[in-house]
Amino acid sequence: MVGLFAALCASEGHNKAMKGNKYQTFDGKMAAVAFAHNAVRNAKLDYHDPEFELIAQGYKRSHGDVDRKQPGTTPMLLKMYELRARHDTESDLMWGSIVLAFFFLDRSSELWGPVVSDKSTGVVRTHCV
Repeated sequence: MVGLFAALCASEGHNKAMKGNKYQTFDGKMAAVAFAHNAVRNAKLDYHDPEFELIAQGYKRSHGDVDRKQPGTTPMLLKMYELRARHDTESDLMWGSIVLAFFFLDRSSELWGPVVSDKSTGVVRTHCV
């Protein structure tokens, strides 16, 4: 039943443009369905069901946002280091915090792990340190 609802959201979406819904809208509709089932029938939908997980993952791949953020790379860090205006203690502290944030917030699998292709786009993404 969830699969049929996902197909309906993907094909029509029940909006003015009669276009399919984005993943965020689909996720909100699924939350509303779960709330209605709980409120009316006191039934709880299992979001950890493998069927639902596969449907949601496929819907996200085909209707998710395509604008991806560009990754911060080490050549960008080197260019930032070269463009520092001052070379005093405050500037060094700022530079250290930028480098620390880069390594802390970036995924270690992208920095040190094996190179894998992105299954949704087929593009090989690498970070070279």
